[in-house]
Amino acid sequence: MNCLNGEQYLKQAIDSIYSQTYSNWEIIFFDNSSTDSSKEIACSYGDKITYIYSSKLLPLGSARKEAVRHARGEWIGFLDTDDLWYPDKLNAQIAMATCDSLALIYSGIDNVDINGVSIARYKPISRRGMLLDHLLNQFDINMVTPLVNRQFLLDHDITFNDKIHASEEYNLFLRIAAKGIIKSTSDVHGAYRVYEGSLTDKKMDKWAIDRLVTLRQLNRENKKLMLYNNPRFIKAKMHARYYSARYYMSVGNIRKAKLRLSSIRYYRLSYFFLWVLAHSPRLWNMIHKRSIKAYISKYFTK
Repeated sequence: MNCLNGEQYLKQAIDSIYSQTYSNWEIIFFDNSSTDSSKEIACSYGDKITYIYSSKLLPLGSARKEAVRHARGEWIGFLDTDDLWYPDKLNAQIAMATCDSLALIYSGIDNVDINGVSIARYKPISRRGMLLDHLLNQFDINMVTPLVNRQFLLDHDITFNDKIHASEEYNLFLRIAAKGIIKSTSDVHGAYRVYEGSLTDKKMDKWAIDRLVTLRQLNRENKKLMLYNNPRFIKAKMHARYYSARYYMSVGNIRKAKLRLSSIRYYRLSYFFLWVLAHSPRLWNMIHKRSIKAYISKYFTK
């Protein structure tokens, strides 16, 4: 668990781990310079939590890297302070892991509002294999349900990139996908809390940069895959430009946003639609509200 002033929902998050039907777990709680009551809440749970405090505020990639460094379990999971695991999450996933040689497992999630009320349900298609092409085309791994094989990370010298500020999971999971077998399941094992002003929203300016850093690193670490010739790799680069446009729209620089979208508007119909929307900031902002996007995903990702 990585925490930066997460007191509002922290008890609910930790309680969801203590409610697991699988009992052989530990919590590495990495407190990234919180100034609220997060420490008191975390430390009130006792011995199954290892509490680590950073006096220096770290980028999210660095914070997650430090937390992982302290883990000793065979599998590593992630739960941010505003999200939830469902009681059978670990039990079901560990059962999958014992009968296969996997680097990563992930499941479906519910998007919930600030009160925990379901907004939409997202269920990835159940599949197993080398899923890099799929993930480049449609990155559908959330940051609530994955379990990562710790020995696989050690064997391939893979961990979180400490230069990443906002898309650290995209970086880690794509690099795993280039080298290891992944299993996804349509079972729903957790809840992701959707609200304006979340940490994800606050790091929007870094999304495009992080994505491009990841794609360059992915290509550098896997030269035999010749990714620059892969249409899905090219598509992922185009999507990074869309994230850049989203940032410029968020700060009111409509001219730069339209320039970013103009360069990709004929690549896909959806990008042309977004380029048109950029001419009306009011419509753009309405479509990009997190709650609206969650509802849209309900109908387009079944």
